[in-house]
Amino acid sequence: MDNKSVDTEQNQYSTKISRKEILIIIFVCVCFLALLCLSPSIYNIFKYEETYQQAIKEMDAKNYQKAIVLFEKTKTPSYSYYRDAGSLKKEAEYQMEVSIADELIKNKKYKKALEHLMNANNTYLHTEEINNKIKNTQRLYEERKKEIIPQKNILIKQMKVKKDEIEDIIWYRDKTSASYINENAFFLYFGVEKGSPLMIRLKVQYTGEDWLFFNRITLNIDGKQEVINFNDYRDKKSDNDSKVYEWVDMPLDTSRLKNALDAAADSSLTAEILSKEYEGKNYIPLIEKIIKSKKTLLRLEGDTYHYDREVTSNEKAAMKRVLDLYNLMNE
Repeated sequence: MDNKSVDTEQNQYSTKISRKEILIIIFVCVCFLALLCLSPSIYNIFKYEETYQQAIKEMDAKNYQKAIVLFEKTKTPSYSYYRDAGSLKKEAEYQMEVSIADELIKNKKYKKALEHLMNANNTYLHTEEINNKIKNTQRLYEERKKEIIPQKNILIKQMKVKKDEIEDIIWYRDKTSASYINENAFFLYFGVEKGSPLMIRLKVQYTGEDWLFFNRITLNIDGKQEVINFNDYRDKKSDNDSKVYEWVDMPLDTSRLKNALDAAADSSLTAEILSKEYEGKNYIPLIEKIIKSKKTLLRLEGDTYHYDREVTSNEKAAMKRVLDLYNLMNE
């Protein structure tokens, strides 16, 4: 009897241990599954934290465009910690518009400055400071308009003016600049759409008996060598009949466009692709050097052949007139 009693107790004890072990196993499994479910959320928390802190750093460094993109990435209803990302993004937008406007005001480009100040005023940060700045810039713009209208009219009289009825763009180039591709030329032109100048462009033309297949523009400006790079696929064209025609038609300043595309590249595949197509270079200062130079030599250079000539005084004078008109229309 005693032996049976002991065996029974041991069996009951063994059964109790087994049940406890089962409960422990179930508990561990539930915890493991919960951890698996929560791990993406934990990862996202760290990811949003890193992005959020980077956005703060960019804003402190006054890299407002990058800060805006980063704050947009941290705007999510899932994490209340980042609910202020939206308001910080607005503040970055405000600061960016004001900083751009301040730079434009320094350069007397009051019309463009007003556009950016109005953008700043359309954010939630309506301040007396921005209202006063708008009023002051409007006054400066009206005063400047009275000064530049006669100058613009004089320059426009020296331009070939052509209106694209389909695109509703008015194109300006100097009267002395080439109208067709059948002559060697180096000149500037630009368009105006709805009262706003489009990006000023450089056109470099070659015509001759032989192909150059030029992929590089090299300049010697008063003894100093400079290079103008272009996108061979986007900017270069060619044709031929009894003669060969090769030409480049390129924007002079892609720096702001490049910066904007770079800032948006992380969140936009299209922006990332386009960003790689633009050098992000501003060649306007280089053109100003050519205009002021005593002597500028131009080389259109291919892998095997090249063509050299001097940029003429007439071409320099024409570029100055176009650039002056472009700058006045941007004020």
